[in-house]
Amino acid sequence: MTLTVPKVWADQEALRYDDLNLVASTIYNKFGSILGSDLDSAAGITAGQMTDRYSVSRYTLPILPITQGATLATPAEYTMDATTTRQNWWEIVAKQGQEGWLCAIQFHVLGISNNGTDPLVQLRKNGSIISQAMTLDTSDQLYRIQNNNPIDAPLTALANGDTLEVYLGGAITADMRGLLMTVVEKWRMVS
Repeated sequence: MTLTVPKVWADQEALRYDDLNLVASTIYNKFGSILGSDLDSAAGITAGQMTDRYSVSRYTLPILPITQGATLATPAEYTMDATTTRQNWWEIVAKQGQEGWLCAIQFHVLGISNNGTDPLVQLRKNGSIISQAMTLDTSDQLYRIQNNNPIDAPLTALANGDTLEVYLGGAITADMRGLLMTVVEKWRMVS
């Protein structure tokens, strides 16, 4: 972007208000309405970044405790139900009319003993399954539900009053412990 100043003063030249107003107006007109075409490619700022006014939030929720036993030295696992059972749920609280999106869900499980059948985990929004049920089959593993570019291509829109629920089960012969879920959301910044 090139800024051409309409008035350059000579040494000891008197300042006139109309010249100063012209310079101020020129600067305001240029910087008060910057367009993508005004950005130099070397600046590393894209036109999309100028309009992408979002905040990204990340929070972690415990779904299963680290152990059902009395000590951490010998952690005990929870036996999964054969039917899918709701383990946790929460309601979205947002400013009325504010736009939000669920970008990614990450599950981290500390321990699994799959004795023939792997446990399933699923996330539901307002009762409907988001993406697919995920099979958990390896201890100390991170599992993701997200698109290739989760911030630009989120999983689903969120609004005030939506409920999100976590369901576990689908395995008669599996035990599990220490399941954490991390949620990544983005919200349009409003003034």
